[in-house]
Amino acid sequence: MTIASDMGIRRMEGRPFEDILDGYFPLHESILQLLQRQGFSAMWITLLHAPFMKIEGLPEDAPVPLHLRKIYSGMIDHMLLLAFSTPDGMGLAGTGDWIFVNSWEGNDLFPDGIRLGEPAFVRGVGLIDDCNTFDEENDFAPLAFLQPQAPSPSGDEVQLSAVHHLGWQAGKCFALTAAEVGIRRQVGRDVQTLPFGSDHSGREASWDDWPLPTPGHLRPADWLLVNASPDQVRRESLEVALRL
Repeated sequence: MTIASDMGIRRMEGRPFEDILDGYFPLHESILQLLQRQGFSAMWITLLHAPFMKIEGLPEDAPVPLHLRKIYSGMIDHMLLLAFSTPDGMGLAGTGDWIFVNSWEGNDLFPDGIRLGEPAFVRGVGLIDDCNTFDEENDFAPLAFLQPQAPSPSGDEVQLSAVHHLGWQAGKCFALTAAEVGIRRQVGRDVQTLPFGSDHSGREASWDDWPLPTPGHLRPADWLLVNASPDQVRRESLEVALRL
């Protein structure tokens, strides 16, 4: 009995991508603009080494000042974030680590109204429509959600069995976990194995070292699989997928 026969597979429309988060806006607003610009209903992104600033007396909804003194309040070391559309705007969740220049300001929940000190590069995976799935007969599926019915297999087993079932030549596999509200501090993990953060070729890493936070409306799902087949039509997506 194969693993694929014991797992629910939902083929999804979406793609891996790279982009730039706008600086000087509150982090929440910058991520919302990115979500809308890419045309995603949900996305996961990794953010690395980004300075941020807290401008005293400037409301979060105020426009960017014409004359801005660059006074950095701290630095985001890394963040693995989930953003998804809601009727009221956007939900945001994730984990990471950061430092404040004034250590007394630091806490275990990052205030997403703080403004980035400059534009920041991000890489991730986005869903174009998180409600509709591909027809099971469709040979091409950029993404897939997997939900094993049997006891949860390892990432290696998921990748080999599901890639074969989907008709792909290759794929990248990421564990999923339930999302908690807000951006929460998480320390003590090897940032070199952070999903989407760098080239992981040649590194030994557990598939579930960094599970991706997943909102309730996308569950149940235990794994996200990204098509990395060399024969896929979207060459740009393939190039990014290989860097995840």
